[in-house]
Amino acid sequence: MKIVFSEKYLEHVQHYGHPECPERLVAIKNALAEHGFFNNIVSPEPASQEAILNAHSEEYISYLSTLGEGIIDADTSSHPETFEIALLSAGGALKASKIAWDEGSAIALVRPPGHHAGRDFGGGFCYINNAAVCALAMRQHAQRVAIVDIDGHHGNGTQDIFYRNPDVLYISTHQLEIYPGTGHLNLVGEKEGEGYNLNIPFFAGCGDASYEVAFNEIVMPVLDDFKPEFVIVSLGVDSHTRDPLTGLEVSTSGYISMLEKLFKFKNMFLLEGGYDLPALADVFTALCARKEGKAYEIQFKESTDTVCLGKERIQMAKKLFSKYWKI
Repeated sequence: MKIVFSEKYLEHVQHYGHPECPERLVAIKNALAEHGFFNNIVSPEPASQEAILNAHSEEYISYLSTLGEGIIDADTSSHPETFEIALLSAGGALKASKIAWDEGSAIALVRPPGHHAGRDFGGGFCYINNAAVCALAMRQHAQRVAIVDIDGHHGNGTQDIFYRNPDVLYISTHQLEIYPGTGHLNLVGEKEGEGYNLNIPFFAGCGDASYEVAFNEIVMPVLDDFKPEFVIVSLGVDSHTRDPLTGLEVSTSGYISMLEKLFKFKNMFLLEGGYDLPALADVFTALCARKEGKAYEIQFKESTDTVCLGKERIQMAKKLFSKYWKI
């Protein structure tokens, strides 16, 4: 499977000790190389202004491109090279999408991430919404595009961009009551987009069993009903039991169980969050191994799960979403 990657991504540094650090990509790259999966690498080009303006307002992109040294929010700073690297990150996601459309699947190993960037705002370590840029570009080829976001934090930016859009289905699984404080169950989209924004918010402690039920009873049935021609997976690894920024309990085995279910679609796996280096390495190596049919011993196979809480949330979601989908 082809992987889009650039050493330039390692040059994006916010400050010492920031969790969204270059070492995230280094950990994944080294693990993939060790197991023989980092040998089909494609270099990206920066996304065009036209591509990013499909997802973002002219005012926001003008602000971002001229910010230089500055602060977007408490966790997200800008430096003179930030905008250039953010364009390259979006361009890497676009490149991976084009490869996946032609060949069935690809990985975008890019940073900075994007799903907290909305039409006219950034934040949460994000500047340009890579998934949104790709989804809108892929609409040139596909009538129906889905974004499945399994990052531990809600993709408030992605929700913002597609909240009234019936052509792009957005499904997010995430933890409640942490940053960015959005992604509540009742936010299902509006106007033409009503029913196309599906949030499945979990409490801390939910893990493999909860996510398995959510995928079997909601995510996959909705996708089968929607019939997407292309699926973008916002692959944040911060739902992992080892991650320091969430309280979710998904193991690497749990991640792979979810991802394997999506293999039947044309798909692009897009790195979002995830801040435990061994977990990042384990998930992406296991993903490549499964896609290529090769052996790999998963390191983090098990987790605890307050599945009773998870099932309660899932039943609430099913009741609400059944108004729109065959579930």
